[in-house]
Amino acid sequence: MSRRPSASRGNRPSTAVFVPNPKLKLLDQCREALRFWHYSYRTEQTYVDWIERFLRFCRDQSAGSEGQRAWRHPRECGETEIQAFLSHLANDRNVAASTQNQALNALVFLYREVLAKDLGDFGDFARAKRPVRLPAVLTREECVRLPTDARRGNQSPRAFGGTERP
Repeated sequence: MSRRPSASRGNRPSTAVFVPNPKLKLLDQCREALRFWHYSYRTEQTYVDWIERFLRFCRDQSAGSEGQRAWRHPRECGETEIQAFLSHLANDRNVAASTQNQALNALVFLYREVLAKDLGDFGDFARAKRPVRLPAVLTREECVRLPTDARRGNQSPRAFGGTERP
C-alpha cells in the first residue's frame, strides 16, 4: 500500500491518491482501494459485483468469429465499452435508473481510483427511465362528498377517502 499526497474522500484531487498493490488481482485491488477510502462492506460487495459484470460483458462483446470469448483488462476497454454496458443495462436488462447509476459509480471508481485512468466524457448512453409519479387524486364521488362533509363539521378520515374507526 503506497500512498500519494493525502486528500479527504469528499475533496479528491483529479489524480489518484492511493495506488493499490499491483501484485494483487484486479478485484482485490478494488477491494483494497475501497477499504482505503472507508467505503462500507456492502458498498464494496456491490461495486465488485458490478465490476465483475462489466468484465463479463466486455468478454462477451469481444467474441471472435469462431465464438471464442477472451477476457480483456479494463485498461484495454474504454468509453465505448462503458457506454455499451450502461446502455445494455437500460435497454436489454430494463434496470431501474438508480441501479444504472450504481453501476456507473462502480465503473467510475474502478477507472479513477484503481486504474488511475481518465475516462473523458462518456455521457452519451441510454439512460434508464425513472417511473412517472402519478399524483394521488380523489374520485368524483369523494370530490362531491367533500364540501358536504366539511359543512357538517365532519373532519373524519372518511371525508378524505379513509375509513372511520369505531
